[in-house]
Amino acid sequence: MKLIYATCFLLMVNISINANTINYTDINSTIKRLDIKKWDSLYYQYKIVNNLPYQYNKKKKSYFWNPIYPVFFYKDYLQKYSETKKVEYLENIEALTKVLMDKSKTFKYKNKIVRTFYYKGSGDVARMFHKHYSGLTNSYYVNVFSQLYKVTGNSKYKQYAIELFRSLTVPVDEGGGNV
Repeated sequence: MKLIYATCFLLMVNISINANTINYTDINSTIKRLDIKKWDSLYYQYKIVNNLPYQYNKKKKSYFWNPIYPVFFYKDYLQKYSETKKVEYLENIEALTKVLMDKSKTFKYKNKIVRTFYYKGSGDVARMFHKHYSGLTNSYYVNVFSQLYKVTGNSKYKQYAIELFRSLTVPVDEGGGNV
């Protein structure tokens, strides 16, 4: 079973999110104003609420929290930082991380702290109608926080990556996530 989880993890973290750039926009939030990619406006519509990106549901004509959306911002900030070395991108990452960690939930499994981001189960994402967390989403965060640790040397990013990785080891029948 551990081999299956490890294989899934390695496959998932190697997936890159390719987003077509339509134009650049700046966001109205306390995250510093920088160029941020705006993804395909037909599917990836978002707005910033309390420093977090919320996804638009066309059918319901409303915005909802989708835990995977901040990954797009992290990847964009990391890419821009690697190209420019502008500290503002790391400051944006720090601001996003602060509010994102407030949104995360932790629990204990085998006496270790596990961190995850729950989907509400409203059917907005992945047609799931119960509260759950996604192994795919958490694996993206493991990848992002591992990169942040390498770039910044800040051990909190390493700790977040470890705690999120642990979520991938919890069997579904014991409260683990869905892939």
